[in-house]
Amino acid sequence: VVPPSLADALSVLQDNMQPFSSELAKQIVISELTEKCEETCADPAIVEALVEGLSSPVAAASVGQVYKAVLPGYGNVAVKVQRPGIRGLVERDASMLRSLAAWVESIPAIPSNESTKGIGNGGT
Repeated sequence: VVPPSLADALSVLQDNMQPFSSELAKQIVISELTEKCEETCADPAIVEALVEGLSSPVAAASVGQVYKAVLPGYGNVAVKVQRPGIRGLVERDASMLRSLAAWVESIPAIPSNESTKGIGNGGT
């Protein structure tokens, strides 16, 4: 859908994401598992053990990072932590794409060869 040069430029943006700090990731995990829960909060001992295992990400991507950790009683787990501020960026980008799509759809279509037969050659 996009020209190859634009696709190449966009792929570089996705591939070159720098990891955010593990300390920030730990704060996010603690917040998500304890502070933001309503009725069923995670056991603080489990949260502490899980957070202690987060050292450096095993993968970093445009929307988050993945850490390997050990969940007591369950074993190895993958913990995916959403990149700080990414939700707002994704919402903004989606809004821009919707606007662009609406603009593209508003452009009148170019007639196909079938619909233009006979035009300019005497109608035959």
